[in-house]
Amino acid sequence: MDDLNLEIIVKSGILPVRVSLSSPYFELFKHFLENTGECFIILDSKGKVKYVNKACESFFSKPKSELVGKKVKLDLCQFEEKEKTLEEEIFGKKAKIIGRIARDEKGELLGVCLIVRSEEKPKVRELLADIMYHDLINPLTVIKGVASLGRENVEDDALKRNFSIIVKNTERLEGMIRNIATFIKLETLEPRFESVDLVEVIKNTLKSFSESIKDKNLDIVTYLPEKMEIKADPIIEQVFLNLISNAIKFSFNNSKIEIGIQDMADKVRVYVKDYGPGIPDEYKRKIFQRFERVEEKEEGKGLGLAIVQRIVEMHNGKVWVEDNKPTGSIFYVEIPK
Repeated sequence: MDDLNLEIIVKSGILPVRVSLSSPYFELFKHFLENTGECFIILDSKGKVKYVNKACESFFSKPKSELVGKKVKLDLCQFEEKEKTLEEEIFGKKAKIIGRIARDEKGELLGVCLIVRSEEKPKVRELLADIMYHDLINPLTVIKGVASLGRENVEDDALKRNFSIIVKNTERLEGMIRNIATFIKLETLEPRFESVDLVEVIKNTLKSFSESIKDKNLDIVTYLPEKMEIKADPIIEQVFLNLISNAIKFSFNNSKIEIGIQDMADKVRVYVKDYGPGIPDEYKRKIFQRFERVEEKEEGKGLGLAIVQRIVEMHNGKVWVEDNKPTGSIFYVEIPK
């Protein structure tokens, strides 16, 4: 997201608070906008799409690359009225659109920030999943961001520890909510296969876990090509979120995690290797079943790896785990191109 996009967001007044462009809170807002369940679209003064967040990919069933640069056929002047909500078709989908206009100091139009919501009435299960993403994940993202900034800007060691506890537990809760919401969605999901760059998916996933990686002082070693595209549903991201989350969770402090992508002609193999305690042989199959964990004292509900297997099988792939001798585990995912 470039400075112009950020300026449009701020001057549109669509955010609940006003901050200057130089504010350190911009990192928080950038993270929030990219990871919120709401669809955010930024248009320039001519109605051309300059930015879309991740939620737009799922909503429109199109990658960002197909949305950015397109012109939206909307009369931007309609959004001069701040509380106005339109019911229009956008990118071939009927939706409710809330828009806010951004102008510079001279009153010239900079662009428009849009929030796009589904016009269809969701089923109860889908509604529950949406509530989890929108109403629970969004405030958690803000809490985590503020706590991260607080930890970086205080001198007192006790306060730093308290902020770290907040960050750790919001990440844990965020992961649990995402898993439950994803599990609900999987029951009715009809996969929509499109071009997905696994390298970008993995890099974005690692960014989202930067605080946890820092807390455990982990060395992340990647063996990634410049690009690796496959045909997949965007939900494939959840596979690598869960695998990398597990690797971080079970890694010993000051150890490392290795992540690699291997091109195998008609398929792609991805591995996530940790140097933690490892998994006993009797659990290697069980851990991919719902509510199964290696030890009862482990956090979570045992859905993470069940979700991984379900999504991978949906893509006609396979997932398994092997020992990383002398210590740790290697999770492998193979998916057809």
